Amino acid sequence: RNWRSTMQKDIIGAIVMTKYNNKTYRIDDIAWEKHPELTFVMTNGNTKQYIQYYLEQYQLRVTDLKQPLLMVNPKKRDERRGQTEPIYLLPEFCTLTGLSDNARQDFNLMKAVAVHTRIGPEQRQTRLLDFLRQLRRNQTVCDELAKWNLDLQDTLVPIPGRKLDQEEVKMLHRGNDVNLNFKQDEADWSRDMRGKQMRLSVDLNKWVVLASRMDKDKAQNLIQTLNRVSPPMGMQVRAPLLLELQNSRTESYIQTLRESVNRDIQMVVCILPSNKKDLYDAIKKFCCIDCPVPSQ
Repeated sequence: RNWRSTMQKDIIGAIVMTKYNNKTYRIDDIAWEKHPELTFVMTNGNTKQYIQYYLEQYQLRVTDLKQPLLMVNPKKRDERRGQTEPIYLLPEFCTLTGLSDNARQDFNLMKAVAVHTRIGPEQRQTRLLDFLRQLRRNQTVCDELAKWNLDLQDTLVPIPGRKLDQEEVKMLHRGNDVNLNFKQDEADWSRDMRGKQMRLSVDLNKWVVLASRMDKDKAQNLIQTLNRVSPPMGMQVRAPLLLELQNSRTESYIQTLRESVNRDIQMVVCILPSNKKDLYDAIKKFCCIDCPVPSQ
């Protein structure tokens, strides 16, 4: 049971790419009761086994007949073309995209990735100019552009801009106004905020925290951290109403919010087990439209 919960936490909300047509899907659930030997209804009304379909359509042979299927809810555009039932994918033919939570927590890995993703303006410009030169030297590309009477410049388009003056961030230190000293290019003043108070703060007296049973410890750690860091900033955070959910289904979160949120509640904090978009959207809709309350 524990490994199922762990797998759901890692897979639900993740985006996968299918090996046979390179399409991407966001996983909404894992259908543990389904397997590749089951049949499904095709668009022409006929039924066919998953193993038979993949073999005939993509010449792919299923090797694991006991694997559960990944469920994807149809999008609005799918519903418009008549796809109202969930789409089921075989994990064997899917590849995870992006980085997992464990990978993001690996400092050395993220540092290595940042070398290629977080490059400065000069380096980015150099790479773009190199790319332009490669295109201009490629005769096939030139011939294709010539058909449309197009040509690529060998320089980037200059855009005039202006640099804004550094904003002043004021806080209190021993009762006196102080300006925070921070590097404008980094736009990070969190380090200089330590030991200083906000000039005007609102105490958090009545708030609600929602978490599933598996995330209860994380919720308690969050509450303890807020209690520790808020007093030095001149803000009091009282103990919240901590509500433990038996599962992480969307309806469980919404029903609990309906029962616990009223006009006196200052804020709602929901600990989510994954980056499942439909759960996030449902909570935000409730907290912004159905019962307006600050939420995180």
